[in-house]
Amino acid sequence: MLKMASRSQMIRRFVGDYAREYSTIKEAANLASDYVRKILDDPALQVHLVACRAKDPSSLKHKLRLKRYKNPEKQLTDRIGLRVITYYADDVDRVVDKLVQSFTIDPKNSEDKRKQLSVEEFGYRSVQLIAKARDPGSLHLKYAGLKNLWVEIQVRSILEHAWAEIQHGIVYKSQIKYPDSVLRRFAALAGTLEILEGEFLSLKTEREKLIDHYREVYRIRKDYRVRLDPARLIGFMEAEHPKNPGWRSCEAEGKPLPIKIDVTCVEALRAVELSTAFSLRRKLRSARFRALVRRLVGRQGLNARTVSHLSLIVLAVASQNARTLEEFFPEMADSPAMRSIVLRLKR
Repeated sequence: MLKMASRSQMIRRFVGDYAREYSTIKEAANLASDYVRKILDDPALQVHLVACRAKDPSSLKHKLRLKRYKNPEKQLTDRIGLRVITYYADDVDRVVDKLVQSFTIDPKNSEDKRKQLSVEEFGYRSVQLIAKARDPGSLHLKYAGLKNLWVEIQVRSILEHAWAEIQHGIVYKSQIKYPDSVLRRFAALAGTLEILEGEFLSLKTEREKLIDHYREVYRIRKDYRVRLDPARLIGFMEAEHPKNPGWRSCEAEGKPLPIKIDVTCVEALRAVELSTAFSLRRKLRSARFRALVRRLVGRQGLNARTVSHLSLIVLAVASQNARTLEEFFPEMADSPAMRSIVLRLKR
């Protein structure tokens, strides 16, 4: 009885101390979230969401009772919890690799739940890292305070996240002992989501097939009057300038172009009435356009074959209307080489 009372007092004291520091912990959580977003700000990573929370004192009290920690100061690893949600399951490992480069990982408390399921099991799938920032001040001085702060980072796909949230709310938090038949239904749902995950991944390859198809179509001079969409545009540029760096070659080299920039290119081309392969090809082969390319490569000390498909499209837009370039590609318009071309076009 005395032991139970002392344990209850320990929990009450720990939670009380935590509650008094809660506002500071929430500020640290916001800082950690911002730090992770900056680390993952990479065109090669398909991140849907970075979310963060500081554990609520009432939730902390419940966990301490449930887990029966003997030393919560050391055993509690999720005062600050971060979730990184990717679009697809095959993006999870890339995100984890990026995080490992910037964080010191506690291997004892970190785990890959995906590897804990047997081939016949379906269920919770997530990579959980207990980590602290290795040198946060190198990114910005405001992050220096994160250096000795441990956080829990969970990385999973959208579908894995959906299943985990529902299962956690209905089964884990409720503490209800469901019959095996109900638990099997949860496992079946997890298996169904794995099938869906595989189908979504296979759909990604359809884009590649379309681009290959359009590239061959444009090589034999067909469909020149059809309006361009992103797949047609990439296929056309690969047919027209096969030796210049394009979307897929840049991605293969680990230097992908910005996400959705292909959509922006199509919208910009339509705005300047270069919406078909016919009109764009005529522009790319015009004497005025080739002079702009020579000017660009001359300023950058490059040769014409090193100019990316994206830069060629941006130049085509600029040669039609310099203000449209500034509207759709403001960052590129501000580069020194492009700025001099824009100023020249505006005269």
